[in-house]
Formats: sequence, C-alpha cells, structure tokens
Amino acid sequence: MESLKKYGITKPVLWIIFGTLVIAGTWYFLLFRVQQQDLSSTGERINTLEARIDETRNGLGDVGKVREAIDSLQALKKELQASVMPREQISGIIDHILLKGERSGIKFTSVEPATNHLFSSGGQHNEYIHVPVRMKLRAEYTRFGSFLSSLGELPFEFSVNQVEMIHTPEFAPQIEIILNTRVVLSASDSNRGEG
Repeated sequence: MESLKKYGITKPVLWIIFGTLVIAGTWYFLLFRVQQQDLSSTGERINTLEARIDETRNGLGDVGKVREAIDSLQALKKELQASVMPREQISGIIDHILLKGERSGIKFTSVEPATNHLFSSGGQHNEYIHVPVRMKLRAEYTRFGSFLSSLGELPFEFSVNQVEMIHTPEFAPQIEIILNTRVVLSASDSNRGEG
C-alpha cells in the first residue's frame, strides 16, 4: 500500500478502480457474452435457413425435370395410342399379319386369336385390351427372319412374346414355328389417337 501512496493512489481511489473493474467484468460476462452467444445462435439459424433455401431451390429444379418427363410420357402415350387399333378391327389386323407372311413366303397352318379377350372390359379403367394371338406356320429359316423383320412395319401395336421352332424332317428345309404374340387393341373406337 505504501508504494501506491507514492503515486498518489489512496484507498478510496483503489476501491473506485476495483469497483470499476468488477462492473466492467460483470458487464462483459453478463451482457457482452450473452450477446455473443445470441449472435452465434443467430448465425447457426441463418446457416440452417440458407441450407433449406438451397434444398428448396434444388427441389424446384427437380419439378421442372418432372414436368419434362410428364410431357415426354404424354407424347409417348399419344404416339402409342395412334398405333392401337379398335377391337372391332381384329380381323383386319390378322389380315395384315397374313399378308406380311405371304410376302415373306410363310405358310400359315393356323392363326388363333384369343377372342374371349375381345369381349372382356378388363376392368373399369382399362383403355386397352391385350389379345394373345397364337400362330402356327411353316417356313425356311431365312424367310421366317424376313417375316419377323416386316412385323415392325405393322401400323398397330404388335409384339412377339415367344417363338418355338420345331425341325421336322418331312418338311425340310422348312421348319415348323409356333408364335405366341400379342396385339394391343383399344377398348372402344373413341380411344384411338386421343391424348
């Protein structure tokens, strides 16, 4: 204490300095630290919100992609609907297939559409009927390949699901072939070509 008196610092001045330091320390710890913690917490919230905004922006980009996909699928649906024939035209469809076969040198021994499929609605919401058509034919292997290639030119939806080839010596060089196919037909005339 004696050394402080040399500089003119008395006890009351020391108490004032000490009180000021206590008040400043208390202010720092109570007010400034709390404000720093609030700012830190606010910064974390801002970062979280920015991340959510980025996620939302990315999601909006995905919405555009989904819309493009929907438009593409609707265009594909229109294209497929244009190739689907009404069920009343099954005999014309079979005639198309037979004509393609004749042009390729195919001899049909039987063509059997599953006509029971033509008269079933397939459910309330089905616009299409899938009609299996079983064909038995005889042909040389290369002519059969030509026939299969020509089926892609048919003006309606047609697919070959199964091919069974049977080599019978009495028909050589021809082979017997059983084709299990499927024709997609519209459940009614009004469905053809609609979007």
